[in-house]
Amino acid sequence: MDKREKSLRLKKKRLEKADSVLNQVSNLSTARYLYTNEELDSMISAIESKSSYVVECLKRRKELNNQSIVH
Repeated sequence: MDKREKSLRLKKKRLEKADSVLNQVSNLSTARYLYTNEELDSMISAIESKSSYVVECLKRRKELNNQSIVH
């Protein structure tokens, strides 16, 4: 398996897993669970922080891809 095939396989697997986990986290917002506002703020902050980090990593990869195309 070459690098491209491996990348595509891992992308599919990891995005499906991320989607599943995020759905599970969203279930925490139902009436079956009870959290304080501080706990909710903490969960929101953690999710926003990690998602921002992931987006920045992917943007950096995109920039590097664009640089390699130019050169």
